[in-house]
Amino acid sequence: MQKDIEKLRYFLKQFTPVSEMYGKKTVLANIDKSIEMVCQKTTVLFCGEFKRGKSSLINALLQDSLCPTDIGIATAVVTRIMYGTTKRAVRDYGDMLKGKENLKKEEIAWDDISKYTVGDILDIDYTVQMDLYYPSEFLKDGIIIIDTPGIGGLDPRHGTLTKSALQTADTAIFITDASEPVTQSEVDFYRDHVLANCANNVILVNKSDELISDELNTHINTTKRALINGAKTEVLPVSAMNWLLYNQFGTPEFGESSHREEVIRAIRDCVNAYRKEQLIKLRDALVSEIDSLLQYIGEEKKQLHSDANNQDKAIANYQKQMTELAAFRNELSNPASPLRLKVNAIFEDARNEVLNLISHESTVLTTTTFDNLLESEQGLSNDGKWLVAQINDKIQDLSSKINYNTRDAFEKISATLDKELPSVLSTSAYGVSDELKTHDPFNSQLAFSVAGKLAQGGIIAAATAVGVEWLMPAALSSLIPGVGIVVGIATAGALIWKRLKQENEQQKKIKIRQQVLPNINIALTDLRNQTTTQFSKFHQGLLETLQVMITEAESRLKSLQESIAKSRVSQKELAEMLSTIEQREKFLTTMSTQCKLLYAHPFTQND
Repeated sequence: MQKDIEKLRYFLKQFTPVSEMYGKKTVLANIDKSIEMVCQKTTVLFCGEFKRGKSSLINALLQDSLCPTDIGIATAVVTRIMYGTTKRAVRDYGDMLKGKENLKKEEIAWDDISKYTVGDILDIDYTVQMDLYYPSEFLKDGIIIIDTPGIGGLDPRHGTLTKSALQTADTAIFITDASEPVTQSEVDFYRDHVLANCANNVILVNKSDELISDELNTHINTTKRALINGAKTEVLPVSAMNWLLYNQFGTPEFGESSHREEVIRAIRDCVNAYRKEQLIKLRDALVSEIDSLLQYIGEEKKQLHSDANNQDKAIANYQKQMTELAAFRNELSNPASPLRLKVNAIFEDARNEVLNLISHESTVLTTTTFDNLLESEQGLSNDGKWLVAQINDKIQDLSSKINYNTRDAFEKISATLDKELPSVLSTSAYGVSDELKTHDPFNSQLAFSVAGKLAQGGIIAAATAVGVEWLMPAALSSLIPGVGIVVGIATAGALIWKRLKQENEQQKKIKIRQQVLPNINIALTDLRNQTTTQFSKFHQGLLETLQVMITEAESRLKSLQESIAKSRVSQKELAEMLSTIEQREKFLTTMSTQCKLLYAHPFTQND
């Protein structure tokens, strides 16, 4: 078996470098650790009804009195015996009802083993398990012997401990008595607990020396029918007493009549069968990992073939994008291009619309509206103060209206640019490369860096990534002349109020007209100038933004040129990668085939 273990480890070692490239280091480490556990630790549990000679058989097998034996019920705890260079005994004790995690450990003197393993719970000071370390050649191969309390006795705790130990055992040795027929309780325990937990097991009929040959054969056949009913489990006779006598005196007759050699062979076969099953599971796990990686490599190779086949197409797509980006850059750079002319026309139309509104509203305010206010019943009330207040309100209303229309004009320009700029190029060309998508000339970085540039002109306070909201209404508050203009008019009115007190009504109207109208025209002229200034700043910011877009388009053109150069170089690299992948695939395919053949033949016994 050791050779087969070494083969499995060899395959694991060969597979590890490749697997680590694909992130499977942890999985293989777990397989390697499990191989180590199979080699170093296999438990063989001895169980059966009380007074069947379990402890005596273990003592005979290990050639020493490790497990206490007594006329009465001897073993009261689970005893694990494992290899150690020196004799050592450690007990686990405490209240099992509180859980295993609450048990305590204590190393005891070797001569005190029986003190903590024989008797009731109080006699053994609540000992639950005893671990013995012993320098036996039989145990050196990683075998751990487990002695259990006999079942079917008066103390139900014994059965509970044995059943619990069976759940963690790897193999089992079930002991019956040649001097008694197999009981129903033995049948039930064997089928419900031994077979359920340890498929690899051996049945030993102890005290075989008490029957003559024919009687013994009949008893063994009866035991087979009762317990295994035709299964392959071995049922062997054994005499623990003769085995112990053989150990003591070395008499060949005792050795032969004890059937010691057949029993040792059967136990080793049982252990090897269990280890074989575990190694087959680990082999299958390794094969599964290899096949999984082969599947992944197959997809990787398929993708590389696809990449190689599409390389020329990818280069052509890059070139197409370069052509379109160059056209886009030229469209932005040329003041006489259709795009630039359209943008200028949109801008001029919007500005003229606002300025015409100012002109029209100014004319109405200084003529019809002013005359109507002056000729109204309250026109001369309070020495003209009422009229000035009304004019102030009208200018405030006009300022708000101009502010709104200016903001609306900027938003219309923004919406038009958002629509017109993408139409310069075919957006379908930008579905070719994921890399190119990140540099799409209409994304937030390239197309509408507008907000940041306009903010430098004092117009725009903030902007969103794209769309009509890149000119924020809050930024237009600087267009409102408002309070400064109104105060100017009010101050001008105050200079004439004293003079008006002595004038008649007609003279008052003339004086008011002479003094107020020039100040109104000055305020309206300031409003026009402020609006013109805002449009100029907006236009300057727009030009600066277009220049940023031109610069970024040129940068992208350079990047595309580099991508084309790299793509041409990568054609050679793709071919090299495909060659490497195909060699790796061939290597793993061979390994998978060889792994599947591992353990396909029975183990050589006693190797």
